[in-house]
Amino acid sequence: MKLSQELAQYIIDYTSKIIDYNINIMDPNAVIIASNDSTRIGETHMGARKVLVTGEPYTIDKEEAKKYPNVIPGISLPIHFKDNIIGVIGVGAGEQAATIGKMIQSTTELLIEQFHLKETLNAETQVRNEFLTHLLTESWFNNESYFHHQLKLHHFNLNQSYLVITAELFNCTFENNFSNNYESEIVHYEKSISTLLENIAYKLNYLHINLVYIPNAITFLVPYTSTPEGDKNHFMDKFVTNLDFVLSQTFDFGYRIGIGGFAENMTQIHYRYKCANSALKIPKALQRDTKISSFTDVYFEHLLFNLSQKQRSRYWESIIGKLLKEDNGKSMYLETLETFFQNDQSITKTSAALFIHRNTLLFRLNRIGEITGFYPQHLKDAINLYTALTLYKLYQFETSSVSDDIENQKEILL
Repeated sequence: MKLSQELAQYIIDYTSKIIDYNINIMDPNAVIIASNDSTRIGETHMGARKVLVTGEPYTIDKEEAKKYPNVIPGISLPIHFKDNIIGVIGVGAGEQAATIGKMIQSTTELLIEQFHLKETLNAETQVRNEFLTHLLTESWFNNESYFHHQLKLHHFNLNQSYLVITAELFNCTFENNFSNNYESEIVHYEKSISTLLENIAYKLNYLHINLVYIPNAITFLVPYTSTPEGDKNHFMDKFVTNLDFVLSQTFDFGYRIGIGGFAENMTQIHYRYKCANSALKIPKALQRDTKISSFTDVYFEHLLFNLSQKQRSRYWESIIGKLLKEDNGKSMYLETLETFFQNDQSITKTSAALFIHRNTLLFRLNRIGEITGFYPQHLKDAINLYTALTLYKLYQFETSSVSDDIENQKEILL
């Protein structure tokens, strides 16, 4: 293990809170890499040279200290890690050098052991998270050998069933206020995510649950074991209720939950992850103000979205194209049609929602039928009108998204 400058300075700052002595840490070349006297960083340390040669502590008394510039009485001791000397620590403690030095040496080696253990665990966690990210974002059958190897490595059961849910987070940032000078922005970002996921997992308290963070979203893989008296819907409803509560207590900003459904085994997790994303994307495209949505609720719209852009445009233009011209930018007929469908084609509920008389509503619905040839109160016609309206809203959403991307690119160029 290499003793980094950041870790060395952390050890000195930590130790300086306990004792008030000059402390330096040197690398295997006897160069000072950390100190509570920053002006000495980069100097060669004479005592460290002797320690690195002999492997033993080296004490400098008052008389010898006078022979060298910037040297005070003290002791230099080797820093051991797994039977190797990875550096030297020097303590200017005068007559108490031997006692204080051994205490500082022990503290330093203990901190390094803890740091190494934490780094090892973090590395294992990172490899596991990387595997889970691949599991979500890649088709199992495109990289089957890799997934089988990772399952064995991380002791996963291929046949385990999982409930797959994704929570989209709004305005989620992990900005570094640089209160800790030893963390880079990347390290701070990774630690912040890890802490967040651990906190949420602890609050949820589901055995063997896996949380995967992909920018601005957390996906939950919740193990499910069927029992004779078990009910999937009950299990899902209970978890979603619990998740909604935990997220509301964790975040000050908004979020939405997309339910992908149950993966019967681990090969289906990628598909269910895509379903969860559809459950998030489709309500947004259709401007539905829903915090929790399930893939089963948007399955029909999901099928429509898989049509080519040309097919979609041709369909909605042929059915409601004339209606858009008749509306002339006012959107009265489209709003009436959308509200009518949102209220399950109820005349009473729709007229109340639009604050109009039922006769006014009936006139509008009849007029929509005359313009389009499809009458909203007839089942087959309503299906065609609803489909066209959905595809038109998707077209508006995609057009708006492209416009936003272009504006963002302009701002970057300017």
